[in-house]
Amino acid sequence: MLVAASRWATLQRAGSQSGPGRPHSLAATLQPDKGSITPAATITVNSTSDVASGTDGLCTLREAITAANTNTASGAVAGECAAGSSGGSDTIDMTGVSGTINLTGALPDITSDLTINGPGSSQLTVTRNTGGDYRVFTVSAPVTVAISGLAVTSGKTPAAPPGSPASTFNGGGIFNSGTLTLTDVNVSANTTSVNIDTNSAGNGAGIANTGTLSLTSCSVTGNFGGNGIGGIGSGGNGGGISSSGTLTVSNSTITGNQGGQGAIGSGTGGNGGGILLPAER
Repeated sequence: MLVAASRWATLQRAGSQSGPGRPHSLAATLQPDKGSITPAATITVNSTSDVASGTDGLCTLREAITAANTNTASGAVAGECAAGSSGGSDTIDMTGVSGTINLTGALPDITSDLTINGPGSSQLTVTRNTGGDYRVFTVSAPVTVAISGLAVTSGKTPAAPPGSPASTFNGGGIFNSGTLTLTDVNVSANTTSVNIDTNSAGNGAGIANTGTLSLTSCSVTGNFGGNGIGGIGSGGNGGGISSSGTLTVSNSTITGNQGGQGAIGSGTGGNGGGILLPAER
């Protein structure tokens, strides 16, 4: 595992207890045109609402991710999201919107190569609002994704039922198992819930990474690991970032994060208030 950092804050305090081809002539290889790969698409978000309607003339972030994943337009009327492409990395352009996207439920997992460009982390926020507990962004292996110019807040993983994979309860704001690059992204006020199998809280309240993660000019602040339960559960580790993969941090601020408290009894507090790395597990 590689960790590179040019400037980031000191880790915060952890929580307290509690055929061989044949040569042939060019003429012989010429074939009729059967079409070509569709070039990568740009999908322009024009609304901060969180609806998914194919007839309202709006392209929302939720619809844009689906359009990129499925290569299908969100609707036929003007203003709807364009279809993603089958070739190259699509771009979701959010630079023309500002304010807050109040999510009403979990966004679709990102399952195709994608770039999401916002206007700036101080100008656009994507936040969990209604619809229960869920994280904000999930990046699935093996895709390559870049996100810039927005804030990710108030994500909270749901309490995971028995037998759930780690991706269910880790990563309150963002969970990455692919290759993810974050630039000018503010990740704050996210948390994790409990793994029912162990009574311990999930790791990486801000970001959980099992793939390759790079942060440049980002801020990871005020994220809190969940608390253990049942007398034995441990608090969530890695209040800011939990990484078992490759992590690179450049010109970024990681401060004010905290691991969760251990359950009263024999539970232990979470390690790595700022960043949890494999050696600390």
